[in-house]
Amino acid sequence: MDDAPSRPPSLLALPSYLASHVARIGHLLLVDALAEHDLRLPHFAVLTGLSDFGPLASTTSPTGSASTGAIWSVISTRSNSAA
Repeated sequence: MDDAPSRPPSLLALPSYLASHVARIGHLLLVDALAEHDLRLPHFAVLTGLSDFGPLASTTSPTGSASTGAIWSVISTRSNSAA
């Protein structure tokens, strides 16, 4: 007999419940995969943005630092040290 607790059929019939359950599983798998490379979800968001839109021109922040270049150098350093 299965040791896992059974869920009510009426709950399993809800597409919203099933979608959230699949999303939770996907989230956990993504977090584990990123952790293998010493990365977290914010790093993944930046890398995905770079993949979708390409590198943007570096702009100077109000404090005078080149924000795009600084972010990319941190991510590159982490990626290279994990390899």
